[in-house]
This record gives sequence, C-alpha cells and structure tokens, in this order.
Amino acid sequence: MQPLIMNARILCIVMVCAIAVLLAGCTQQEAPPAPVTTVPTTLPVTTPVVTQPVVPPTPDYLTGPIPRDKDVAVSVDRDAINPIITMTYRGGQGINAVVLLEFVITRSDGLVLRDSLGYPGPRPQVNNQMTLEGTREVSDSKADRVQVFVTYNNGDKYLLFDQVMPFKSRG
Repeated sequence: MQPLIMNARILCIVMVCAIAVLLAGCTQQEAPPAPVTTVPTTLPVTTPVVTQPVVPPTPDYLTGPIPRDKDVAVSVDRDAINPIITMTYRGGQGINAVVLLEFVITRSDGLVLRDSLGYPGPRPQVNNQMTLEGTREVSDSKADRVQVFVTYNNGDKYLLFDQVMPFKSRG
C-alpha cells in the first residue's frame, strides 16, 4: 500500500502545482492595448505660380540701320596701360544733322558711366573726344560694354556703336 499512497501524494502535489500555475496565469490583468496614435501627414501645399511673360524692354532708340544720308562714324579705343576708353567722333555724311552723341560704358562691376557731346551745348565737331574709365577685367565674359548713341536734329536716336571690350594689358 505504500506505493499507492506515494502515488496519491505525488498525484496530489502535481495537481496542486498545476492548479497553482493555472491560477497564477489567470490572475494577471490583461495588458492594455497600446494606444493607437495617428500621425497626421502634412502634404506639401502647392500654390500655382503665375509667371508674367518676359517682355524685353523697348529701347529708347531706333533699332534699324542709320539712313545713308545721316551716317556718321566714331572710333573707340581702349588703352593698354590704363583702363581708359576713348571715343573719337569722325564725322560723316550726316555731320550737319547730328545734335548729340552719347557715350555709355556699362562696366563689368555693374557701374554705368555716361558722357555726351552736343545738346544743350554746341554740336559735336570732328575729332571731338570723350574718355571714360573702364575696369581692368581681361576676360571676355566680364568685359566692359561700350555703346555710342547718336541723336539727329529730327529727334531720331540710333545706336551707332555697341561692343564688349575687355581690358588688354601689354605683356
């Protein structure tokens, strides 16, 4: 009978342990579900871009060729030692119709220099000169732009000379 009592004790101990394990697992509270957080996604706001068509500025001078009977000439030279640019009036068929010569340099640094011969003073004379100081930029991409405008006694204004002139030092 001994083995039967031993078996009954073992069986009772196993049953008590099994019940204890079952009760221990069932008595814990269920973990609360993780809170669901929704992250709002911000969509990039696209605003339509309204672009105005680029209209080139209307020049204040006539863009066509100068009439043959009003043609005049100038020479423009750049000094090789100093950044001086000299414009010399050479005259021409339209010498008696010229009332104003305007000499404009747009330097590579953005500075615009102007000088003029004529109105409201006396009319330009052959070999009259104007000098303005350019920059010492030697590259063609950063050179000074030289323009000479001529205005006639009828009010017509033409671009007589327009050239980009880099400083070319000796050596």
